[in-house]
Amino acid sequence: MNTILGVVNDWELAPRVLQRARQLAKAYGARVTMYCPVSDQLEEMNRYIGFDNYEAVKEEILEDNRARLEQLIGDEDIDTEIDWRSHPYQGVAHHAEQCSASLIVIGMSQHHVIADLLHKADDWHLLREARCPVMLLSRSEHPFRTVIAAVDSLDESEENQSLSARVLDQAKALADVMHLPLTVVSVVPDPAYVYGDMAASPLMADYRSQAEAAARHNQNGLLARLGIRADRQVILVGRVESALKETVSDAGLLVLGTIAKKGWKGFFIGNTAERILSRLDGDMLVVN
Repeated sequence: MNTILGVVNDWELAPRVLQRARQLAKAYGARVTMYCPVSDQLEEMNRYIGFDNYEAVKEEILEDNRARLEQLIGDEDIDTEIDWRSHPYQGVAHHAEQCSASLIVIGMSQHHVIADLLHKADDWHLLREARCPVMLLSRSEHPFRTVIAAVDSLDESEENQSLSARVLDQAKALADVMHLPLTVVSVVPDPAYVYGDMAASPLMADYRSQAEAAARHNQNGLLARLGIRADRQVILVGRVESALKETVSDAGLLVLGTIAKKGWKGFFIGNTAERILSRLDGDMLVVN
């Protein structure tokens, strides 16, 4: 790991982003670069009205953010970059590629159910644009007790197996450098959530039993192939998002993968990493 890119997308979270980036850089022997994408809500209005003093206002906003970033960094030898972007996530992805970042550290956006349906938050877009793992810091501080790697052990497709391997590699490395235990979790979707009136059916109970056994067998096989030893292995049954939210609430750090979906299906359905963004009470490392 050569460069860790810390992103200031919320000044309230900026000290935590810098602290986490420095912590990981020290552990991995990497360098920290801090990037601040700046945008303003007046930009869209200016396109239609054309304010006479808009460029002066824009420069004032940039100078204010530049001064705040310098104050945040202090005398540390850290490269900084301030950039004006209509869509900050595009700037983050571009800058990460420019500086060959191995990891992006950024604060989670504020999510609202209705607003997210109409206009997806920046971190939702960033997970699709970034070519390196993204660590999203929650808006509340919490202790790290274990690193949880979430893998889908029922999907044996080559694409999913490759993604699970990357998730486990990242989670293991993170657990090692942070001196934390590694927990591996797989969630078996429970059809009772869809077919509620059949929850007590013997057939459903048999399905759950077989699915749990298959998930456990596949999880053991995956860890054995990768030569990774987990301190704890867990198989859960239920809604994936709810199960992971509950599991990570006491752990503090979740590592999971994302396979970006495009178009209409991707916008409205997304994937587990994107769906859990508005629910998670903890930090999340997303591996693509």
